[in-house]
Amino acid sequence: MRKFGAKEVHARIACPPLMFACPYGKSTKKDEDCIARILSIDEIRETRGLDSLEYATIDMLEEAIGYPKDKLCLHCWSD
Repeated sequence: MRKFGAKEVHARIACPPLMFACPYGKSTKKDEDCIARILSIDEIRETRGLDSLEYATIDMLEEAIGYPKDKLCLHCWSD
Protein backbone atom coordinates (compact mmCIF):
# COMPACT_ATOMS: atom_id res chain seq x y z
CA MET A 1 0.00 0.00 0.00
CA ARG A 2 2.82 2.38 0.81
CA LYS A 3 4.36 2.00 -2.64
CA PHE A 4 1.07 3.33 -4.02
CA GLY A 5 1.28 6.42 -1.81
CA ALA A 6 -0.37 5.43 1.47
CA LYS A 7 1.15 7.39 4.33
CA GLU A 8 -0.24 4.96 6.91
CA VAL A 9 -1.53 1.40 6.75
CA HIS A 10 -3.93 0.08 9.38
CA ALA A 11 -5.51 -3.39 9.55
CA ARG A 12 -8.66 -4.46 11.37
CA ILE A 13 -9.35 -8.18 11.41
CA ALA A 14 -12.99 -9.20 11.90
CA CYS A 15 -12.25 -12.25 14.05
CA PRO A 16 -9.95 -13.04 16.96
CA PRO A 17 -6.42 -14.23 16.08
CA LEU A 18 -6.28 -17.96 15.32
CA MET A 19 -4.30 -19.86 17.94
CA PHE A 20 -5.06 -23.50 17.13
CA ALA A 21 -5.84 -25.60 14.08
CA CYS A 22 -9.51 -26.43 13.58
CA PRO A 23 -10.27 -29.97 14.80
CA TYR A 24 -13.03 -30.13 12.15
CA GLY A 25 -10.82 -29.10 9.23
CA LYS A 26 -12.69 -25.83 8.66
CA SER A 27 -9.75 -23.43 8.68
CA THR A 28 -6.09 -24.10 9.40
CA LYS A 29 -4.88 -27.70 9.39
CA LYS A 30 -1.84 -27.33 11.68
CA ASP A 31 -1.20 -25.26 14.81
CA GLU A 32 2.05 -24.02 13.21
CA ASP A 33 -0.01 -22.29 10.49
CA CYS A 34 -1.59 -19.97 13.07
CA ILE A 35 0.53 -16.82 12.99
CA ALA A 36 -0.67 -15.62 16.41
CA ARG A 37 0.83 -18.77 17.95
CA ILE A 38 4.22 -17.83 16.56
CA LEU A 39 4.28 -14.03 16.73
CA SER A 40 2.83 -11.46 19.12
CA ILE A 41 0.33 -8.95 17.75
CA ASP A 42 3.10 -6.32 17.74
CA GLU A 43 5.41 -8.67 15.83
CA ILE A 44 2.69 -9.40 13.27
CA ARG A 45 2.14 -5.65 12.86
CA GLU A 46 5.85 -4.96 12.47
CA THR A 47 6.55 -7.82 10.04
CA ARG A 48 3.61 -6.74 7.86
CA GLY A 49 4.65 -3.09 7.85
CA LEU A 50 1.44 -1.90 9.51
CA ASP A 51 1.02 1.24 11.56
CA SER A 52 -1.66 -0.50 13.61
CA LEU A 53 -3.28 -3.91 13.82
CA GLU A 54 -6.35 -4.88 15.79
CA TYR A 55 -8.31 -8.11 15.92
CA ALA A 56 -11.91 -8.48 17.03
CA THR A 57 -12.43 -10.16 20.38
CA ILE A 58 -14.67 -13.16 21.01
CA ASP A 59 -17.12 -10.79 22.74
CA MET A 60 -17.19 -8.56 19.64
CA LEU A 61 -17.78 -11.61 17.44
CA GLU A 62 -20.61 -12.76 19.71
CA GLU A 63 -22.28 -9.36 19.49
CA ALA A 64 -21.80 -9.07 15.71
CA ILE A 65 -23.35 -12.43 14.83
CA GLY A 66 -26.02 -12.46 17.52
CA TYR A 67 -25.19 -15.89 18.95
CA PRO A 68 -24.01 -16.45 22.52
CA LYS A 69 -20.46 -17.74 22.78
CA ASP A 70 -21.64 -20.85 24.63
CA LYS A 71 -23.29 -21.89 21.32
CA LEU A 72 -20.10 -21.36 19.27
CA CYS A 73 -17.06 -23.53 18.70
CA LEU A 74 -14.19 -21.39 19.97
CA HIS A 75 -11.41 -23.99 19.82
CA CYS A 76 -9.25 -22.15 17.28
CA TRP A 77 -9.39 -18.90 19.30
CA SER A 78 -8.94 -20.28 22.80
CA ASP A 79 -5.63 -19.92 24.55
